Amino acid sequence: MSRIHYSHWYGRPNDRLKLPVEGGFALHIFLCFAMACFMSYAFRTINVVIAPDLVRDLQISNADLGLLSSAYFVGFGMTQIPLGLALDRFGPRITEAWVMILAVIGAIIFALAENFNTLVIARVLIGMGVSACLMAAFSGFRAWYAPSQQGQLASAMLVFGTSGALASTWPVHLVTPYIG
Repeated sequence: MSRIHYSHWYGRPNDRLKLPVEGGFALHIFLCFAMACFMSYAFRTINVVIAPDLVRDLQISNADLGLLSSAYFVGFGMTQIPLGLALDRFGPRITEAWVMILAVIGAIIFALAENFNTLVIARVLIGMGVSACLMAAFSGFRAWYAPSQQGQLASAMLVFGTSGALASTWPVHLVTPYIG
């Protein structure tokens, strides 16, 4: 039984995977990364929709609101170099899983926050947490899927991401009065 070269799987050297992935397993891998990308774009745009509630509930100014929105991108940006190193060293599935934990923690802190500083910290954590969503997917697709599928996978990821941005606009606006 031959081993798959470490650079193809980006996991533990003992893991075995038939490359390129196909069928239901290929769809499962794609959907995991696609949902993460969906959430990344949703987190990116949701502040616009909930801005009136944030201003009213926490008495923050428009300048504070701008800082709060940019905190996501500060967290996102400051993780790019370590993220690239982690993707190369640990692979996309492990890197994505670990940084998404930061997004979950940030989302929980944001939901429970009662002051502006806590909101900013939460948005930085969210930005850090979703910073791998697109590049981890592309890295995994490059390693696990056939070259002929790369264009379709990249396009589909951008569609899922854009769908996340769209889902965080009018649908969120409709449910915000009910969930606060």
